[in-house]
Amino acid sequence: SPPVSSSSVPGSAPPTLAVRKCKLSVVLRQGDDSEVPCVPESHMTAGYGRLEVIYGNEYHPPPNEDVTLEQLTGVKHLIDAGDIPYLDFAIWGPYGHRIVRKMRLLGQVFDPDGSLRQVEISGPPNFEVWAEAYWVMATAFLMLNILDLGTLERYFKQIKCLHNRYGPHCWLLLYQTETRFRQEHLDRCRRRAETLHEKARIAGGATDFEPARPWNKAFQAGTDDDRFW
Repeated sequence: SPPVSSSSVPGSAPPTLAVRKCKLSVVLRQGDDSEVPCVPESHMTAGYGRLEVIYGNEYHPPPNEDVTLEQLTGVKHLIDAGDIPYLDFAIWGPYGHRIVRKMRLLGQVFDPDGSLRQVEISGPPNFEVWAEAYWVMATAFLMLNILDLGTLERYFKQIKCLHNRYGPHCWLLLYQTETRFRQEHLDRCRRRAETLHEKARIAGGATDFEPARPWNKAFQAGTDDDRFW
């Protein structure tokens, strides 16, 4: 006789489907052990559609600038939570699936009791490696409509100009400054832009600040902040 499936047995619970999850500590930020459900594949499709609007019909990012579903999930989680869209370039970059596999082995040391402990991995060793991670970030930000392409290009040119001016021997200082901008100063720029926008609104005026896309104006203002740089 044919086998009886569990779904045909009265009172049996339907099988549950495994939910694909993304661990932020191996995708976005070291030390963040949060796990979030991956977004549906439709978000990738919609994102690629937006890239076609920006770059032209049938455009698709090259492999070294493309994002994985986990990377897109992590960035969307930050935006939905109202968090700073800071990505740790020590673990964020091209070919995200390969990075995840490496993160399971790298950055672990033995404690005196014999247990493994995760330690932080240093960031990009030079401007070229930083640039690779940056353009993967740019792809994710464009797919999710976080920043304009012009905003992304202006910021990249700012870092490239500083690197050309001071040379490779100052890269570690420049990368520290660039990291602190995205991790700390960017949020100050957002608050300042929101405050100016609210004051203008109360006075019956307007600004180019978009409450639904606050980080676009924050990046623009921060890029032009000569005192910080």
